[in-house]
Amino acid sequence: MWAGLTLNDRFDLKAAFEIAQQDGFTLLAAAQNQAVSGRGKTHLKKMTLAEAIGSDGVWRFKDKSKAPPPSGYLGSMILRGIRQKSISVVKSPLNQFAEYAGGSSQCKAALTAEKISAFLLANAGK
Repeated sequence: MWAGLTLNDRFDLKAAFEIAQQDGFTLLAAAQNQAVSGRGKTHLKKMTLAEAIGSDGVWRFKDKSKAPPPSGYLGSMILRGIRQKSISVVKSPLNQFAEYAGGSSQCKAALTAEKISAFLLANAGK
């Protein structure tokens, strides 16, 4: 088993083991507690890139009832008190990146260094 692990996996296991020892519990107990309490399911929701970016809740058409509620990163900017003009400046490139990387794909699959780099190089100076 150990031979099949990457260097990063080995480092993570060693660091987790040392933290568990310092706090007085075993690594197995920590993993079982995590699985039983369901923290990975409730706090680490799988979401698409488009869901992570979210909406600022602004609808520029007559029928305001169709406006999506504020959500995701753009919605959190509203809660932090950032002005709408500043949010609009960020909104366009984020939505362009979601379109480029595949907004319906899972965040983990969509956010690779290669995709981000390719997007930035393709849109430099625009």
